[in-house]
Amino acid sequence: MKRTPLHSILCSSLILTALACNDGSLTTKNVNATPEATIILPDSNDGGDVEDGTTVLFRAVVSDADAADQDSLQARWRVDSNSEYACDYASPDENGETSCEIAIEVGMEKIIVEVKDQNNGVGSDEYLLNVIETNPPEIELLSPTVDGLYKEGIAITFEAVVSDEETEPEDLVVTWATD
Repeated sequence: MKRTPLHSILCSSLILTALACNDGSLTTKNVNATPEATIILPDSNDGGDVEDGTTVLFRAVVSDADAADQDSLQARWRVDSNSEYACDYASPDENGETSCEIAIEVGMEKIIVEVKDQNNGVGSDEYLLNVIETNPPEIELLSPTVDGLYKEGIAITFEAVVSDEETEPEDLVVTWATD
């Protein structure tokens, strides 16, 4: 497009008018940095196999780029997205670490840590679970029999067969108790 002298004058006039309307002050807007959380324990953040009934210690490092917010960080832990909190808000330690022990159950899919700063900025991380369902050990009492009669003061021999699908026989612990 070819510029005419009138076009150049109008453009210059608009630029000068825009500059004349500016009073020279600049306004800035503080933007709150989002706090960050990284689960560091268990050490595979890609998730992992966890047996049902196991209590697992989860640990995360939390931080905030805003130095003023660093001391006000609060972290909490929950299981899955819509559940109650396993560990409510608490301040991280001096190393920026927070932890929570969680009893793993069948149906759990992920553990989430959330960190919040004083300006309500929120960051999170999650650990994917593969919960392995376990069965309790089995025991078959061979002797004494339920219908047997035994004299007081005479030793009774107990005999049983125990087994477990997940535990090797030599790792099973059997405890006897009578009344």
